Amino acid sequence: LLRDCATNKIDCIATQTKAYLAANTEEFFFVLFFLFSLPNRIDIITEDADYNINTIENKESQREALFAAAQKYISVEPARYQEWLKAINDKMESLND
Repeated sequence: LLRDCATNKIDCIATQTKAYLAANTEEFFFVLFFLFSLPNRIDIITEDADYNINTIENKESQREALFAAAQKYISVEPARYQEWLKAINDKMESLND
């Protein structure tokens, strides 16, 4: 999914809850930062009643707020994000082989 987003094959991810995007808070912020940093726009929509995400409607600048939260989270330990990103890039490269 991340590779398809990075190669501009997908521009929107719709899922029932944010839990389907990531297993924990750290991974959630890593995924958000990765997706929102891509040159092509990726939107996210969830149907979760408790934590609804809809970056297409972007009420109250939700997309920008999520990106800022991800940036802040990563700024605490940027090396952890770099390790995650390397693992993701390595995996995407192996899929191209």
